[in-house]
Amino acid sequence: MAQSTVSADVGDRVDRSDVAKVKERATKADRLSKALPDKVHTWPYLVRLEMMVGTGVLAFMTIWSILVDAPLEEPANPTKTPNPSKAPWYFLGLQEILVYFDPWFAGVVLPGIIIVGLMIIPYIDI
Repeated sequence: MAQSTVSADVGDRVDRSDVAKVKERATKADRLSKALPDKVHTWPYLVRLEMMVGTGVLAFMTIWSILVDAPLEEPANPTKTPNPSKAPWYFLGLQEILVYFDPWFAGVVLPGIIIVGLMIIPYIDI
């Protein structure tokens, strides 16, 4: 069965089946482009939305901090040290471990095991 051919604008010979395939692909692409949602640009739409949400969160936190009373201790007295003195927040875990274990184990061995264990995690193949 011989296929008929059509002369293209550039002088090449093209099969009718190729033309039909191109038309079919063009209609599919047109339908697909209509189905896809339009793009939302970052400026000004996304930035405006983020600004509104940030302002709302800031207003909520401000109102909440005004309405809720935060319990405060008395002003610091440099002549009187609290008993027992507490470590900064990032050392509280180590300070509490000292209650249960020997200082050498709680301050050197246990943190060392934790750090080495965290360093080994990337090399474990599960």
